[in-house]
Formats: sequence, structure tokens, C-alpha cells
Amino acid sequence: MAEQTSILTNNPQRYLTWSTKSIKNLVNLYLSESGVYSDQLFEGSNLSILNNLFAFTYDASVFYLNNAASEAMFADAQYYEDMNRIVKLLNYKPRGFTTSIVELAITPPASTLSTDTFVFPRYSAFSVSTSNGTGQSFSATYSLVDDFSFSVTNGTTVVDDRTMVLHNGTWQLYDSVLNAVGVPFETFTMSNLSLADSQHPVYLAHPFVDAYVEDPKTGAIERWSRVLDLYDSGSSDKHYDVRVDEGKQYTVRFGDGVTGQKLKLGAKVYLLWLRSDGPDGAIGVRAIDTANPSKAGSFSSLGIRVVGLDPQYVSTTLIGGDATYSDPSPYGFANPEASTPISDFETVEEMRQAAPNFFRMQGRLVTAQDYEQFVLASHVGNKEILDVRVQSNSDYMRDFQQWLYSYGRLSPEIAYYSYRYADSCDFNSVYVWLKSSSKSGAPVSFSTKDAVLNDVSKLKTLTTEAVLLDPILVAFTPFCPTATAPTWSQISATGYFDNDRIVLVRDRNSLVSVESIRRKAYSTVSDFFLVTNNRLGGTVDLGVLLGKLLTIAGVKEVRTVRFSADGVTPTSVFSGLSFGVWTPLILRGADFVTSNGAVGLRAFQFPFLFEQSKILNRIVVQSENFKLNNVAY
Repeated sequence: MAEQTSILTNNPQRYLTWSTKSIKNLVNLYLSESGVYSDQLFEGSNLSILNNLFAFTYDASVFYLNNAASEAMFADAQYYEDMNRIVKLLNYKPRGFTTSIVELAITPPASTLSTDTFVFPRYSAFSVSTSNGTGQSFSATYSLVDDFSFSVTNGTTVVDDRTMVLHNGTWQLYDSVLNAVGVPFETFTMSNLSLADSQHPVYLAHPFVDAYVEDPKTGAIERWSRVLDLYDSGSSDKHYDVRVDEGKQYTVRFGDGVTGQKLKLGAKVYLLWLRSDGPDGAIGVRAIDTANPSKAGSFSSLGIRVVGLDPQYVSTTLIGGDATYSDPSPYGFANPEASTPISDFETVEEMRQAAPNFFRMQGRLVTAQDYEQFVLASHVGNKEILDVRVQSNSDYMRDFQQWLYSYGRLSPEIAYYSYRYADSCDFNSVYVWLKSSSKSGAPVSFSTKDAVLNDVSKLKTLTTEAVLLDPILVAFTPFCPTATAPTWSQISATGYFDNDRIVLVRDRNSLVSVESIRRKAYSTVSDFFLVTNNRLGGTVDLGVLLGKLLTIAGVKEVRTVRFSADGVTPTSVFSGLSFGVWTPLILRGADFVTSNGAVGLRAFQFPFLFEQSKILNRIVVQSENFKLNNVAY
């Protein structure tokens, strides 16, 4: 008894380590030492069963207590509901389902256009019927989320961009009219939508919820503006914000009369939301092509479409009868790129990474780190974006333009490659380098870039303009060192590097086959240059790659060898791993170097394995020379 009492007195937290068995034994000990009870010593007795129930209940209670305590901690929370509540304290709004986006190139009618502004209204949509390649047909709808306009001068000169961005989904009227009671920060939950139902999911394209408020006195219906946060809204601003709550339901919050206008008592709120087609909403290149409708399927003409409302009512009441909209029928529309990938609700780990960065930014994009973290956090589910680096105008000039200048390539002609010929007067520009996850080296699509620009524009400072750029790709290939660097005509010649090969010397005692070693070496080299294993402005350490090759079972030595034209006779041998490194674009190999160590890349550079399809044939496995030891008798 004294021993157990000392445990409780000297170690008050010892109970946290007790299990069902240990707490049962402790109770039995107390009962036995009292000298009153003895039934607890006999399994199956009433007192023994009661003790078992108590011990199990205690153990379960401690487990759930620990679990609840962990879920209350930002670093330990594992459940979506708990993490959602925690990040709400930081005023962070988790991302919902991100729908596909597509760009449409617009071709004006063949007849001469007058000098005018042409407008297509929000809620206009295309319905596309196409095939998934297996003969199965499906339909998808792509809609405008805001008015789109462009201007024409003198009948021929297009003043504004003619690329129209549409989001996958159909606008729908929420099936409940919400009646305001006039309280500060009045909040409505769209609980009628089964967004978390895995069996029959409904996809709301985040964050597209439009709110229309009917004045209780005049009956006039007015569209209010969706903002990221009501904190920056004035007392008369008709603003609201949208958030995904812990149950994966959307809440719409209005102001309190200080930060955002408060709803009046009796006001009616009508919500329109964009219902995405989900995974079935993706479309391929030119699925919409009015010039060649038979190429990809069929599609309806561009027109206003809101499920639950008459198009005429939408046009005259919600959009406004004063606006003059263009007839879309004479125009040509086509999507030159496939739609962007979708992404599901933000996960717990993604919130854990993004929320602190958002809190640190305080809702503003100021530093390069703010931009980088915001783009990655906002598009973390977008598998198209792999990495982001941001430079100010001065950094852009000191790094990128100075690099071009050092090789005599700095001229206005770089605009041909979509790079800015910046000067000191462009001090308000922020240059965002976006690297795609494409294995083929394809850049981030224009649709995704437009989405990034749209997100950045909401938080950037007024005097800052973001410029999105594709990174400069740096080629790497096995290459035996030479006295002089090859010229561009040699580098660009077909098969110039074919006879520079990686030679693996196989241990004479190894039982691993030559072909197995060769294929493992190819896999090692390919994985080393995999896009997901590299970053913008990173370091390519060829010494690490050499170490990986030497760890392949059966490999004793690695060499880089140049063979003669017959592919048999070695003409130059380098003991170790040697690669040629150069920039194909703009510089055309003027920076060609040979390296066998770490290659540091600039912020705008990204590595790739040159002619990867040929690498397997450029890996040779040679067996080690077999020698007999001289034995003295």
C-alpha cells in the first residue's frame, strides 16, 4: 500500500502510462490490502467483472483525452474538422474543390468590325459533348465567372486580349432563399449541398458563390462583391466573404456595419454557385472549335445559362438591362490547350503548411517569399505547378539580364521568347518563374497562369505588377572532357553525344547480370533528373549521382568514355562521372561547360536530362579483367 501511495504522491502524472491491466492490478491491490474484499481475486466474480469494466473505461478515457489534447494542437492535429477550426483562429480560409479552367481564343467575324467594345456577359457558357477515347461520350459545361470584354479600333486592331477564360461548371441558383435578421456578421451555411458525400459527390467550384441581396423596402436586387476578407472593407462596402467550414460546407458571411455593410432586417439573399462536373469536366485540345465542330464532338453556342433561372431574367435583372452585350454567334471560339487539372479539398497537411505563411503575410504580398509561398499554397493541389521563384526588378536585371549580357545575348529580341527586356523604369514589376511538372519540359499552361495572376492580383500592392515567366532549362548529358567546348552546330547535330557513354565496370565476383546492372543504372540516372527531384535555382551534384551508381550491386567502378565512330574503340577516358552542361534556349550552348561535381543553378534555371530516350543505349557495362593469383608452393 505504501509503495503504491508513493507512486501517486511522487509521480502524479504516472497515471498516463498505465494500461488496462496495470490499473486493474492496482485496484485489486487496494481492495486486498483493505482486508474487506477478496472476490476481486477470482476471475468471473461480480467484483472482478466490475473491476474489468472500470479498468477498460479508464484506459479508453485516457486514450480519448490524449487524442483530444493532440487534436487541439496545430502541430499534431490529424482530422480535417479539428485543423479547420484551428486555422480559423489565424483567419485562414481552406481551399475547396478547384475546378478545371480552359482558355478560349476568340476569332472576330470575317466582316470588318467597327470601332467598339465587345462584351460577353457572366454566366455565359459552352456545353461540350465529347468522347474520352474509349467510345464513351460525356458532356461538360464551361462558364464565364465575370463579364469578358475586348475592344477593336479602326475595324482591324484589337486593343485588348482576346483570350477568354472559362471555368468548368454550370451556374445554379441555391435552392433556399435566405432571410436576413440584421445581426452583425450575419452568416449563412449552404447546408443543402452534399459536398462531403463520397458516394454521390456534389462539386462546388471554389470559391465561386455569387450573392444577390433584395432590399426589403424597394425590392431592388443588387449583386454584392465577394472579397477574400471583410477586414479591409469599409462600412458602406457591399461585400461578403466565403469560407469552407469544418464540415466541408460553404459559409457566406456579410459585414457588421464597420467592416462591410450589414444586412438589413428582412433582406432576402439569393446565392448562385458554380457546380463543377468534377473529374468528368476535363476536356482536350480543341474540344471547343467552332471552325471545326466535327473534330472533337459537339457543343452548344455561347449563351447565358443558370439552372433555376430564366436566361432573360438573368440578363435583365441580375446582370442589368443597361449593358449592351455582343451576339456571340459570328465569332469563332477554340481552346488551343487542354483544360487544367482539378484538385480536391485542401488536406490537413496542406493547411498545416499554408496557414502560418498566410498569417505571416497578413493578407498582403510584399516580399519574394510572400509571392512564392502564396502561389504554392494557393495552387498546391494543381499538379501542373511544381516550383516557383520570384525576383524583384533589380534582381531580374542583376541576375537574368546580367547573365544574358555576359554571353552577348541581351537584346530586345528576348521578347520573342516571352522574356521582358526590363530596365530601371520597370521598378514596380515582380517576376514570377513558374516551373511545370511536365516530364517533357512543357511550360505551365496559359490557363493556369491566368489563374495565378488572378489570385495574385487580389493581394498584391497597388503599384506592383506581376509578370509570369517560364524558366530557362539547362541540359545535362554524359560527356567526356575535351580541350575545347563544342560549338552550337556540333551540339545541335543529330547524334553528337551518342558516343559519349557511362561505362560501369562489373565486379568479376558479382552474380548480377550485365543487363540488370545497365537498367538499374538507367533508372538511377533518370530518377536523379526527374522533375520532382529538382527545384528552380537548385544544385545538381553529380558526385551524389556517382555515389548512387557505385551503390548498385555488382558495380565496382564508373567511367565516362568517348568511343570512336564504330562505338567499340575508346578514344578518351575519364575516371568518374562527367557531364556536359549548357543552355539550349537563347544562349545556344555558349555557356557549355564540362563538370564532374556540383553545378549551381541560378534562380531562373531548371535542369533536364538531354535526349533521355537515348541514355539507356549510352550506358555500357564491362566486366572486370579476370586475373589469376600467383601461388607460391
